[in-house]
Amino acid sequence: MLDQKYKRGVNNQILSQIDNSYNCRLGSVCEIVGGGTPDTLHAEYWGNTVEWFTPSEIGKTKYVNNSVRKLSDIGLDNSSAKLLPIGTVLLTTRATLGEMSIAKRECSTNQGFQSLIPHTDRVSSEYLYYMQIIIKPWCEKYASGNTFREISKSALSDCIIPIPDRARQEQIVKLLSSIDMIIDAAESISMSLSKIRHGLMQQLFI
Repeated sequence: MLDQKYKRGVNNQILSQIDNSYNCRLGSVCEIVGGGTPDTLHAEYWGNTVEWFTPSEIGKTKYVNNSVRKLSDIGLDNSSAKLLPIGTVLLTTRATLGEMSIAKRECSTNQGFQSLIPHTDRVSSEYLYYMQIIIKPWCEKYASGNTFREISKSALSDCIIPIPDRARQEQIVKLLSSIDMIIDAAESISMSLSKIRHGLMQQLFI
């Protein structure tokens, strides 16, 4: 059965076949944007207008739509949170390091992020997402701090990733997306079989 270990192996094999001449600084192919939290004492800063993600909501799925808490327009204007466009790769960079999801709608984040807005003429959101295999270890290596480990925007900007032409990027994304779908299907089947087994075992003792 395919699993995440197999996916990492395929990903590493793909990366090994990309010439080093394609290597670029992450900061040269995307805009890196931090987040913020409005004053929680101001009720008017919170509402149902702007999605506002925290690190615990990221990394469980490839795409995210709805956040647990939301900001009002006033709250967005009165904090360091920024409105991020659709397709932004939300990247956790404080305490929880290197988790990623792609925003399916405009949103904002708290200060636990340095999110990646791709320069679409150079790189796609999906390709950046699959570069987690490089970006996450980089975050873990260069994070600093005692209470909360965090990687700075400048240190993240220096992360080196291969950026082939868009046609090659699309091929890589298509392959890894297919593996994701197979893994998801296999996990779903495994859960269903587990439930059936549990139900049958219970019936044995009725």
